[in-house]
Amino acid sequence: MAKPPITWDADAAEQLKRAPFFIRKLARKRVEVAARQQGLDRVTLQLVQQVKQKEMPQ
Repeated sequence: MAKPPITWDADAAEQLKRAPFFIRKLARKRVEVAARQQGLDRVTLQLVQQVKQKEMPQ
């Protein structure tokens, strides 16, 4: 069974574009996995920031 596509809010997609090109694919996958785990069908800027904080704490 195919997973339904996840949509990205414009500001979330813009945030992803700011990541270095060599990490974007992995970052996109991790954010989308997090969205699915939370039962979401779209990616928000808040979710991108949440995953970023979890994956790369300062």
